[in-house]
Amino acid sequence: MFKKILLVVLLAFMAVGTTHAGKPQVVMIHSHVVFSPVVVGTFTATPPLCASGTFTSTQFISNPSQLHGHGFMAEKLLKCSDGSGTFNIQFHPLAQGFNDPEFLLTGPWSVVNGGTGKYVKLTGHGDFGVVIDFDQDPWIGDETYVGSVQLETADTPLDLAPQQPLGSKAPLLLQDSAVTDAAASGLPEWIANPSTLPPGRVGKNNCTFAFGPVVPQWDFHPDAGCWETDGEDGWTRQQFQSIHIPHYNHCPGPHGGGPGDATAIRVCHPGGQGQTQPWCDGTTGPTGCIQCVANPTCH
Repeated sequence: MFKKILLVVLLAFMAVGTTHAGKPQVVMIHSHVVFSPVVVGTFTATPPLCASGTFTSTQFISNPSQLHGHGFMAEKLLKCSDGSGTFNIQFHPLAQGFNDPEFLLTGPWSVVNGGTGKYVKLTGHGDFGVVIDFDQDPWIGDETYVGSVQLETADTPLDLAPQQPLGSKAPLLLQDSAVTDAAASGLPEWIANPSTLPPGRVGKNNCTFAFGPVVPQWDFHPDAGCWETDGEDGWTRQQFQSIHIPHYNHCPGPHGGGPGDATAIRVCHPGGQGQTQPWCDGTTGPTGCIQCVANPTCH
């Protein structure tokens, strides 16, 4: 029965959906869930969202007095595998699905708290259903979300520019692509080294935190690459080189800057803008990153 309801909801959203950027677009998200001990999993989605990625549950409230009659509320952070960014979904599972043998819980969902990268201005809502296999250890489940989202891209370049005036810990602007001495740079070893992108990472991209400025093709240059590794206190170290940016705010030119290439080291953390950390001057930008070392090249 609920599959029929999902179909009706999807058709209703299609009646108002459109394929133009900045307008509501019909979307479907399917996720595979593992309930142990933190709820995590993988997802696939239809455009304009990324094709696939991973997610982690970030909040759970089961107090009805806080939820205006809803049974409970949960939020999850979805991270795109193509590096385009992250977005947050809040949903209210309701035990109305018990009458359907295929769906245990159903309810509304919505995009909350903005996102990072391509999804900074993402909005949307819809309905979902979930099935859970309690015979597995840990429990597993499958969720289906249908609805509409509205995707608007940021108007100006974001995180790759220094976000504070240059100071003692401001992004270190280099004359070449290497940090020759971690101690001299004032950065801890885990950020400053390796000083150049290792040869085995050239031509590869495992980055999940979005660049910020529009990067139509990260491997525009054959020596480009982006590499993320685990850092301290839950932060991620991101190092990239020769990432071509058509409108780079380090370079003179109209519309937010001229063409250039970014080579930099950043530290990133889920949570978006305004986060503080002790290593690099300033706070994180909308994608959750703060630049520590920069070597801009303008064309």
